[in-house]
Amino acid sequence: MKAQRAPPPGTSSGGPAADDGPALKDDEEYKKYARMLKMGMAKEQVSHALQRDGKDPAIAEMDFDKSLKSQTGASDAAKDDGPLLKDDPVGSVLWGLLLNH
Repeated sequence: MKAQRAPPPGTSSGGPAADDGPALKDDEEYKKYARMLKMGMAKEQVSHALQRDGKDPAIAEMDFDKSLKSQTGASDAAKDDGPLLKDDPVGSVLWGLLLNH
């Protein structure tokens, strides 16, 4: 039998990337819901608990062994390719109001 080697530094070992954040089950904000599922609660009940607490109920359907960021594709900054507010036809009216107020 061959011994398996650890992957070289900087390469993926199949787990979540370091910059993706903690797995949902280890995230302070979501670990209580992972515990609810582990104890056998139905996903619908966990979904209602998430909604009650002001969180996205779809999280109950996610893999709690992976990070939220890796499953939602959320980035730190939302990409905005639109025109500047002052250059937008509708936004220019608002821009003018802001400058003249």
